[in-house]
Amino acid sequence: MYAQFGEDDNINEVLIRLVEPGQLADTVNVWGDIGRSGRYLVPRDMTIAQLISYAGGPNSLTGAQRGAGAAFAKSRIKVTLSKYDSENRREVAKYFSFRYSERVPKEFRTYNLSNEEIITVEVERKPSFLDYLGIIGPILGTITTSYFIYDQIIR
Repeated sequence: MYAQFGEDDNINEVLIRLVEPGQLADTVNVWGDIGRSGRYLVPRDMTIAQLISYAGGPNSLTGAQRGAGAAFAKSRIKVTLSKYDSENRREVAKYFSFRYSERVPKEFRTYNLSNEEIITVEVERKPSFLDYLGIIGPILGTITTSYFIYDQIIR
């Protein structure tokens, strides 16, 4: 895997190549909560799961949360695969959604990508008790401090 950069310094274009020269290839865009978003030049028989793995996998969880298995278990991965259908002149999309603890849909592993498809990855995570505590704690601290300042200084 290597990247080719645009020749003009003003263009910030990167093409990540996963094929050998001379091999039949398609160009696919990967966006969203992924390790390395970009435009990929992939072999004709590559699947969605393989490309997402090459792109670094879903990565919207912070470093502190990655160590906690519960954070992954509550996460849902949503993958949208879209392509413009030139015959019908409309956008066609397929949707995949699963949790880390669930089986990956069969079509997710077997669907072969085609030219100019766009893969969008989104990771949704339900808030945990610590997330709520991180919001409520500072508010309670401010209220308590304000009360003590009022009680000691103003009164």
